[in-house]
Amino acid sequence: MRTMPVFDSARVAPACSIRQLAGVALLSGFILSACTPASPPTVPPAAPSNGQAPAAQPATLKSITLLGTEVVDNFWMFGATGAEHSGFLDAGFVGTNPATTEVYPWLAEEVPSVEKGTWTIDAAASTMVTTIHLRPGLVWQDGTPYQPQDFVFGWQVATDPKVPINDKTTANQIASIDTPDDRTIIIHWKSLYSKAATFQKLEVRHLPRHIMESVYRDAVASGDYSHFENHPYFTREFVGMGPYKLTSYTDTTEWTLEAFDRYALGRPKIDRIHFRLITDANALVTELLAGTADVAFGSIGQPQALALRQQWEPTGKGAVSINPLSSRYLAPSLNPWLQDPQVRRALLEAIDRESINHALFADLSQVMNMPLSPREPRFAAADATAVKYPYDPQQANQLLDAAGWQRAADGVRVNGQGDRMVIEYRAVSGDREQEAIRLAVRDFWSQVGVGIDIQNVTSQQSRDPAYRNRWAGVAQLGGNVNVAEWELRWHTRNVPTEANRWTGNNPSRWSNPQADAILDELGTVNLARPRQDDLVMQFVKLWTDQVPALPLVYNTDIVPVATRVTGIVPRSITGINSFFNWNVHEWDVR
Repeated sequence: MRTMPVFDSARVAPACSIRQLAGVALLSGFILSACTPASPPTVPPAAPSNGQAPAAQPATLKSITLLGTEVVDNFWMFGATGAEHSGFLDAGFVGTNPATTEVYPWLAEEVPSVEKGTWTIDAAASTMVTTIHLRPGLVWQDGTPYQPQDFVFGWQVATDPKVPINDKTTANQIASIDTPDDRTIIIHWKSLYSKAATFQKLEVRHLPRHIMESVYRDAVASGDYSHFENHPYFTREFVGMGPYKLTSYTDTTEWTLEAFDRYALGRPKIDRIHFRLITDANALVTELLAGTADVAFGSIGQPQALALRQQWEPTGKGAVSINPLSSRYLAPSLNPWLQDPQVRRALLEAIDRESINHALFADLSQVMNMPLSPREPRFAAADATAVKYPYDPQQANQLLDAAGWQRAADGVRVNGQGDRMVIEYRAVSGDREQEAIRLAVRDFWSQVGVGIDIQNVTSQQSRDPAYRNRWAGVAQLGGNVNVAEWELRWHTRNVPTEANRWTGNNPSRWSNPQADAILDELGTVNLARPRQDDLVMQFVKLWTDQVPALPLVYNTDIVPVATRVTGIVPRSITGINSFFNWNVHEWDVR
């Protein structure tokens, strides 16, 4: 048994930050003791959902307990739906292997392609058609045969402006869909859309007509969508096409999954998965060490991950994968002061991000300068193009002076209208990592005359689009940084507005015609790789010049896995189509 080491904080410039950052590093200085892992329970076999006699099962089923830190209110497409959660229960036509980034056929027999004639492009008319041939014998988890019309219905719902779905880009690119037989779906596209052959389940998705069509039609007829949106199908009564079916659902914090015998890619090797939500990272680590849990996903924080690695791996009972893959940044929203790029540059230069990485994250992450993953092949070239903002409080002071913000007698900056530069800083209450970063930023900004108004929000409020996407200062956010999702996160059409029920994924509200043009061209089909690379460099240079958000350090992808569980592959990318349980049907227990 050992305690979490205290990281050296000497590189943090302000004395106050040294004490606070060191104190945060000690948040994980809990004493954890390992216990003997629990044996898998002996449970009776469950009858298949199709009503057939259950297949022969061993007396002791293979079972694992999986812990998550992210609350998800539904398993479909409303709001911020976690890819991992829906990945257990549902499937799409194609999927992505996040280790190799290759697209593979899922419910479809093959990925549509120009070579095989299943993806035809009429460049002159700026239209195209993709043909999807489904695998034979597909059924929903309640035994009902899957039909192409289920996808048509899901698309119709997704394009309904009254249905609150964050990203309608792919759905809105579809002009019409033909279903000539029970295994063929022919999609006609409005334009030359780059994802026409590779769109995946969180971009546009099926919906079982035999369960939800009458509910939806009633909503359309009445104009009241509340019964449809709150229908238990989307939570405790979910029926999907994925490797596991939902057999019990206490609430968003606990549910049980059982292997679906008729899953398209074959019955999973693990019979039962018990999911529990634990938002306290220390409690999650304690359970892993005690053997009462086998796998965790979501962020547990680098300090906890390091403590777990140091105590777990030497015993041979588990391993922790830690890779910097996604973003952590401060997003400005409604504050007019922050619409000035010069002010944003000053606020970024006032933060010693290297010290934050060192003191809070034991150098397991790295400073983020642009919205691109360190594992992206073009990262080195983009890094050479990017505008950098190293820690420079003197330069930050000069920029703020030039922007019209002068220090008052008490040291806080004031503009010509008498406004004091005290910025609301929003973080999730109880998220120690967010709170620790905020303490550090507060101290750094105070050195240049900028104050912080601390605003805590609950995890429930942070998931409410109407609350989450509107704030008066900055909010600490994160997200995927692969090129495929730039349009989703930085295009003007994805700014949250009242018209889209505040569900847009560009909460920083960056609206730049030049950026939009670059992103639009990046989204065109069959774009030559040299031109694509050139556009990536243009976007990185523009983004880092305008700093629409203040990049901090990369968020690390942390996946602790007990030794008894096999088959989990570390990711090279994150994203709505790159979830760590993409191959959960191949997981096994020793």
